[in-house]
Amino acid sequence: MTQADEDGSADAWRAYDGHQLDELEARWRANGPTAPEPALQALAAALAAIVPAAQPVPLGRRVFTAIREAERDERAAGELRERAREELASVLAAIDRLRAVASDADGIGLSRIAALLDHRGETEAAQGLDDTMRWLRSAGAATLNIEAARNALNAQGGKATPVRRLADRLVPLFAEIAGRPAAVTRNSVTGETSGRFVELVAAAVALSGIRAQPSEIGNAARGAVQAIRSAREAN
Repeated sequence: MTQADEDGSADAWRAYDGHQLDELEARWRANGPTAPEPALQALAAALAAIVPAAQPVPLGRRVFTAIREAERDERAAGELRERAREELASVLAAIDRLRAVASDADGIGLSRIAALLDHRGETEAAQGLDDTMRWLRSAGAATLNIEAARNALNAQGGKATPVRRLADRLVPLFAEIAGRPAAVTRNSVTGETSGRFVELVAAAVALSGIRAQPSEIGNAARGAVQAIRSAREAN
């Protein structure tokens, strides 16, 4: 993961434009589908396509709630990622310091190892050296485990984008208001995704202020649908 990637994952919750969201929600409550803002008109169109006869204002308010829940999810995940990075960095730094001690051929000696391990006497110091080298070999193995954990953390962070977290929040809402599970159609030739759920996710993304390409929105919607489908099949 590059530094830019780390900064982006740590601050991903800042993708949300809270000021815009507050204003749009107030205008939706006041004007509903008649509001002139394009983002609100897109929300009205997406809801009308899902449930044509329903009252759009209360449904739209639930979409705003889902957006705020997704924002909290992203903020919490960012804080967890940051703490995990700090812990991994601390452990790796400790291992690097011990490696430096072990590789210092001129300054290490038995007396230094003895002092490090609070041993006294040459015999005990020799035992201390053996113990230290054994610990260092274990530390080397631990480094591999830490690297694997860090790679898994990075991969999870890459998949769980702000758009995907928002789509995850909208999947159950769509099923509830539509009376059917969310579904996404994917063109096998172009890879483009479509469907009522994709339109709802796109409308919510526009409301939230998240910057995302149509392909990102479609892939996030598709991933959210597949995840909840897999969960249902597992149960």
